[in-house]
Amino acid sequence: MARTRTASRRATKARKPVKAKKPARAAKAKPIKTVKAVAKKPVTKKKKSFRYHTPLAKKLVVQKALRFKKVRHPEDGQGIEFRVPTSWKETWGSEDNALFYPPVAGIDGPTPITGRLFVRFRLEPVGDANDGAAFGLLLSHRTDDAQTVTELESGAFMLHFQSRHNSEGYHALDYYWFLAKPFPPRRIGLASFLFSGVAELFDGEKAPEAHVVAMLEKEIPKAIFDQERLPVHHEE
Repeated sequence: MARTRTASRRATKARKPVKAKKPARAAKAKPIKTVKAVAKKPVTKKKKSFRYHTPLAKKLVVQKALRFKKVRHPEDGQGIEFRVPTSWKETWGSEDNALFYPPVAGIDGPTPITGRLFVRFRLEPVGDANDGAAFGLLLSHRTDDAQTVTELESGAFMLHFQSRHNSEGYHALDYYWFLAKPFPPRRIGLASFLFSGVAELFDGEKAPEAHVVAMLEKEIPKAIFDQERLPVHHEE
């Protein structure tokens, strides 16, 4: 009996289905990192900026330290008095123009690089010397109808404008001031100021020598005319 039970147990064990083993999970393949090619930026050369340099900028860069001297033209006789920096030189231009200019080391005499101020004075005959005659005289010197005549605190009248042209191989910029005042009974005092220089040096607020023009803009309208001395006739 014992053998029969044992045999039956073995047969039962043998009949049990054998569980199939689960296949091993395949290892997930790691994604391969790809490096994106970065396009190199083209190397561009910086544009060189050219700027005019002049020793004059070192002379007048500090406006508070700027000192002035009174000058007049013509020196002998009736004329007009105004101020220029004490360092400026004076000589004669063409015709009867007085010429004022800032001296610069290494440059002999006035040049367009430093700028040149021409001053001329004359008495114009009129039928009746009054404000209307002075105003009309300045209108005749306009180069454009848009230019206006203004009255100054001194009682004189002023016409101010600028013009450009090419001269001696450079771009020239001319600033004009015409001042007129009645000299009764029949004459008008007319003073003309012309400041000329290289346009790239003087034109615009950021120009290297813009302070020179700004100084003239303040000083020239303050010019004072001599009062004509007329003989006094005493009645007997």
